[in-house]
Amino acid sequence: MNLTAPERTQSHPVRRRWFTGVAAVLSFALLTGCASMDAEEREERGEREEESSADVADSDAESGEDNSFGDESNTEAGGEYEAPQYMVRGEADAPNTVEVYLDYLCPHCATFSEGIESEIVAEFVDSGDAKIIYHDFIIIDPEGSTMLAVAARAAGLQDKYAEFHDLVLSEQSAISDSPDGITVDLLVDYADEAGVADLDAFAAEVSGMQLQAEVDASSAAASDAGIAGTPTVIVNGEPVADLSFESISALLESE
Repeated sequence: MNLTAPERTQSHPVRRRWFTGVAAVLSFALLTGCASMDAEEREERGEREEESSADVADSDAESGEDNSFGDESNTEAGGEYEAPQYMVRGEADAPNTVEVYLDYLCPHCATFSEGIESEIVAEFVDSGDAKIIYHDFIIIDPEGSTMLAVAARAAGLQDKYAEFHDLVLSEQSAISDSPDGITVDLLVDYADEAGVADLDAFAAEVSGMQLQAEVDASSAAASDAGIAGTPTVIVNGEPVADLSFESISALLESE
């Protein structure tokens, strides 16, 4: 299977700068991947990120509580965003790193997940030779894509990120065609199937603002770093233009 991918950027954590040669990768990649939103949509997303961050701060101030999740996820000064540990698949000290930028409603991401990504997991992640770090990059539907990304993180807080990730991507068509749209109840059903234990806590996280702020921060960092579409894959800091298992495995085996 061969998928061409959108523009790529650097390794985890994401920093707000451009890679040399990124424009060349972009012109090739946008032929088949899911392209990022236009300037107006990015502006709207930026406004939503500011609003959600403010809402989280107001909520914390009113309750007197700190609703952050320790060192699991953060947006540091200077524009550095670090994915939470539960979005790392495999051993943290694995010698190779594969980064995947995705939108849960991007059809190419679903194809990649069920095909190439599953091969990478079986061949390199399960053996301890590589880890995968996932990054949310919302480009399809600011509401629906964000809800799914938030739900995946909510599952991750109960150590079920990978299970939820795989499940909802495999069920993407059914989710997209759901007559009631993407609702909390629908996400709870998928969380239950993925093995999430505390569904009430899951629903509360999905309905809250903290994880949405984290998703917005991830998307903003990816956009500022030059990511232009999904799926985007980076292996040990090298953007992958030819999204095939052969190309990715060659990069992993060369280390």
